[in-house]
Amino acid sequence: MLVSILALLVSAGCVGARIDISWPAVGTVDIDGSTRVLVAYKDRVDAIDPVNGSAVRLLNSDGEVRTDAEGNPRLWQIDSTDAQGAQYFSLPTWADEETLLFPTYSNSIVPVNVPTASVDGTTLALPGQVIAPMIQGDNLLYVPIRSEGVIAIDPTTADVAWRIGSTRVGVGAWAQPLLNDGVLYVPLFDHYFHAVDAETGEDVWEPINLEGGIVSTPLLYE
Repeated sequence: MLVSILALLVSAGCVGARIDISWPAVGTVDIDGSTRVLVAYKDRVDAIDPVNGSAVRLLNSDGEVRTDAEGNPRLWQIDSTDAQGAQYFSLPTWADEETLLFPTYSNSIVPVNVPTASVDGTTLALPGQVIAPMIQGDNLLYVPIRSEGVIAIDPTTADVAWRIGSTRVGVGAWAQPLLNDGVLYVPLFDHYFHAVDAETGEDVWEPINLEGGIVSTPLLYE
């Protein structure tokens, strides 16, 4: 069996820090039994009806639209006031059937209850900013840190089990790792591509210098 890993590279030009700038992350999520479009952008997250583009309304247990104190429909929306000024660049990861974990550019993971569109639980502190999606393993959550590398953490406490550091100061992970058969494939913007044991972080092979910053999740071809 031939297994190949493909990765998208970019030239290694310097990228300076930017303030008050983001880019949208778009995906889908099931809310109240229906597939919705989820848009995470800058300081807010919105759920959109894919049929007509309208904002998704929150429903109660009887399927009725929830309203605020003034009788206005409550919408599925998370903003910075709900999560200590968090800024979003990437899509979330499921923690359980009702909870999404949103990594932020504000050095944190924000737990969001999907049925109520509310921050539910303790916001977990991270050692750096996140601009790419996390990935959930059997016991660990793998988090790409923009300026450092990838860390494997306990998903409930954020305690770090192990980490893969960058060879360049301030240049870390800009893409989501790939998890397959107990191996975590880690693309870093410092040009190096790693394959490690997902539980221990030990190298499966020596890191490969691809001579370009990696900005996308690797593809597994069998």
